[in-house]
Amino acid sequence: MPSTETATAETAPALPLVRTQSRGTIALGVGLVAMGVVAVWFYFRGGPAWGAIFLVLLGLAVVSLVNAVRYRLTVDERGIARRGLVRETFVPWDEVEGLSVLGGNAGAVQITRRTKGPLVVTHVPPAVVPEMRAMAGLPVPDEPPPRYLARLRLRALCWVVPALVVALALLTIRRFHDGFGSVSATLLGLVLAGIFTRSLLIVLFGRTEAGNGGVRNRLAVLVKQIPWTAVQRLEVVPTPFGRRVVLVSPPIRIALAAPRESLFARDPGFDAGVEELAARSRQTVEVKRRSGLLRLSYPLLLAGVVLALLWSEKPQLEPWWPGNTEATAIPDACPVGQDVAGRLVARPKLAGRARRDLGYVRTSVCEWREQGTALGLTLRYTLFPRDGGDSGTARAVTRMNSARSLGGAPVRGLGDQAHLRDGEATGGSDIALTVRRQNVLLEVEYSGRRPVGQARPEAETLARRALARVRFV
Repeated sequence: MPSTETATAETAPALPLVRTQSRGTIALGVGLVAMGVVAVWFYFRGGPAWGAIFLVLLGLAVVSLVNAVRYRLTVDERGIARRGLVRETFVPWDEVEGLSVLGGNAGAVQITRRTKGPLVVTHVPPAVVPEMRAMAGLPVPDEPPPRYLARLRLRALCWVVPALVVALALLTIRRFHDGFGSVSATLLGLVLAGIFTRSLLIVLFGRTEAGNGGVRNRLAVLVKQIPWTAVQRLEVVPTPFGRRVVLVSPPIRIALAAPRESLFARDPGFDAGVEELAARSRQTVEVKRRSGLLRLSYPLLLAGVVLALLWSEKPQLEPWWPGNTEATAIPDACPVGQDVAGRLVARPKLAGRARRDLGYVRTSVCEWREQGTALGLTLRYTLFPRDGGDSGTARAVTRMNSARSLGGAPVRGLGDQAHLRDGEATGGSDIALTVRRQNVLLEVEYSGRRPVGQARPEAETLARRALARVRFV
């Protein structure tokens, strides 16, 4: 929870002072590396393509762990030495121009150097700061400056973790559903995964510290230090489930890690915390509270983005859209053509039966053959669902036009479009009848001993009956 602390006097440890990262910090780093190793293992075992991001996260976790293990602060009569990830920085006392306590559990102290930029060291006990000032020849105040520390309640994890899981599920939804809404859900999951990952880092690592010199804010990963002289005002901004504080330092605006409220992490001391933060400055800092109506903009913006994404997927092409009467299923072809096959094919034998659903097309095929020959009858249903921005009907029309390009003549009164190719063959006839109704294509192919005059009416009868079996919603 956002909380504030005031530094209290304590016995100063004798110099030299040697400090390293706490065991808890190192244990946390080991845990993050272990989780990263497990995640990468699952990725190489056949995880989704986006799982490659775990390689980057594992690398960051390893770097953080190495930095935590290597960190070492030494304060003695020679000066201040800080060992970081790759090198050690030493500041002799005659180089120190100022010391500013930033406060917080990390004991952050900003060292102003005469010839170089400021250096921040952590894990400095507040009671050691007066002795450090004396060693540097700086004035020592009677009391150490008060400090302020605030962070988000850990109870926020109760919604951040489930929300992150939902976002990752949306991100991988196309592995299980590749129809309408899957693209929007994937893009939404990508955005939300980034937002909730950031929220998780804020809950775990975010903190705001302030002293007389300025504000030190750690939001997720980045750390920013802002002197009070650069602060124009503090703004209390409503969010959908709480409030947050924004530090305005023109031309930038910095969202503070705390004070902050979120879902399941209310803080009755939020307003007092804001006033206490502003009171840390030696100058008057304005606190501006934004209207509560602003929190309505977040869900409205999210709803607008979701609706825009969904509309870009053209829902009017879906069969459930009002006024769209495309078919969603096709029947088994064999029962439909059984009796016609008995009349057209001598001694018919079921030679083939298949139903396939490839996602972008569905088929149902049945073939009857005259025993011992290649003569026979084939009935084939083909249903075209929408594919991207093309409706099922448009795809069926394209296939129908391909069939018409092979020659033949149109047939009136049969479906939305019908085309017939027929001809006499040795000892019989060949007929190819293609019929389209909306997004369903029906093909009747006959090669047998019946003459065209007998076979053609039977083929047309079969086509009408087959179309009647399809339900167009």
